[in-house]
Amino acid sequence: MRIVLACLFIVSSYLGIAQEELNSYKYVIVPKKFEGFKKENQYLTSTMVKFRLVQKGFSAVYDDALPEELLLNRCTGLTINLEDLSGMFSTKIKLNFKDCSSRLVYETEIGKSSIKEFNSAYKEAIENALMSVYKYSPNDKFEPLVVSFNNDVKKIETEKVIEEKATIEEQRFKSMEPKASKIKQVTHSKETVSLNTTSETSVLYAQEIKNGFQLVDSTPKIKIKVYVTSVPDFYLAKSEDKNGLVCNRNGKWFFEYYHADELTVEELNIKF
Repeated sequence: MRIVLACLFIVSSYLGIAQEELNSYKYVIVPKKFEGFKKENQYLTSTMVKFRLVQKGFSAVYDDALPEELLLNRCTGLTINLEDLSGMFSTKIKLNFKDCSSRLVYETEIGKSSIKEFNSAYKEAIENALMSVYKYSPNDKFEPLVVSFNNDVKKIETEKVIEEKATIEEQRFKSMEPKASKIKQVTHSKETVSLNTTSETSVLYAQEIKNGFQLVDSTPKIKIKVYVTSVPDFYLAKSEDKNGLVCNRNGKWFFEYYHADELTVEELNIKF
């Protein structure tokens, strides 16, 4: 028992010292494409890592959207990398924090998941790995940064967005302002996105449920369930056969989802 307690004390002391070193940096840089992955934000890994870090109080920014202070001095931030250790039957990842000279500052525990669907598996594995990272407590010399999600990850791989409580505006394309009763083709990095909106929509009534609302028609039949996120007026959404986002832009509600590998946007008439 004494040996076990001693080991626990040593591990706790190490984690505390390592966490204290994390607190010495003002920013964490999140790559939009982690090493070992073929696509940008594959399986929503960049989205999930950044969002969970922000939840823990870190000033997490994408590698192509660095604030001026970080551009002038990269040593004020750490770069996080996702190390994929997955096998045939389980998803395993580890997150590494490195400074501007590529020195390893902190390494998380291995996060595991046995879920078969990749998006859900990596989401769970990332959450488990970051359990070994405490809430960020910046040095007194740092002023808190207000993190904006307005232009996060403009290019998202054409994969279905799963139902989760951690999806934010990373699923939005910069130039997808809807046109009434029109279909517009917008090309981003050789990927085509269909934006399909309708000007006439049936009224859906919002009924409050745990962590969100269910949208019902006049029958009443549940058409879509939406779940709150950390971003106002942005909800994770799930219908009978679609998963995506419901968001408000310029006073109008839209349901965004992937269909046949194309991003589709439907205008909704929601009464709260």
